Amino acid sequence: MTSVYKKILKREPKYTNYTKGFKDCLDYIFINNKLNVISILEEIPISHFKKYDGFPNKDNPSDHIPLMAEIKFK
Repeated sequence: MTSVYKKILKREPKYTNYTKGFKDCLDYIFINNKLNVISILEEIPISHFKKYDGFPNKDNPSDHIPLMAEIKFK
């Protein structure tokens, strides 16, 4: 199994969970060798995180950052 973000970006997203007490990558999308990654949802710019102590807040309804990938069978 391979992470789609690591496959495209060569690294995991900086944050997928961003709260006052915890900021890190907790969420992943894994694929096997029978699938190809077409595209991924762009990461939220780091400058956006600097506006807030944590999520959720008035602009972000969840403490988890969305991940998304377009994949297809080989």
